Amino acid sequence: MVTAPEAYTALERGTIDTFGFPYAYTFGAYKLYEVSKYVTEGVAMGGFMCWEGVSLDAWNKLPKKYQDMLPEAQELSTKALLQAYKDADAKWIPIFHEKLTVDAFPPTERAKLAAGAKDIWEQWIKDQEAEGRPGRKMLDFVKEQVAKYATN
Repeated sequence: MVTAPEAYTALERGTIDTFGFPYAYTFGAYKLYEVSKYVTEGVAMGGFMCWEGVSLDAWNKLPKKYQDMLPEAQELSTKALLQAYKDADAKWIPIFHEKLTVDAFPPTERAKLAAGAKDIWEQWIKDQEAEGRPGRKMLDFVKEQVAKYATN
């Protein structure tokens, strides 16, 4: 494991040969393209997540006025986050295409990787439901949200 701030030096010195980061923002922000030869697009095995949470006790102590405001604030922050990533893609991806060899990961292979996750998801659902949480409902919600915001 290499932390994000160490990625540039580790690639430059050959300590590591490859690095996985959310694309394209972090590749650009940490200037990994300066010490790389290749980039692979289309793997999309992860995503960004900005978790927002509050304890139920704290939530219940909030005045109703603030409880009513938070969902709108969350929606606005999500839109701003997605726009920031879209802006970063517009900035960085052309630079990567100019400076690096870009390999496209075939969508058929991506689909195989996703299909391979089915057993992991089913086990996660089982574990969640054993703890009294609605595992299938939670996973279906996440998958719905990913599909809603997917860009490719």
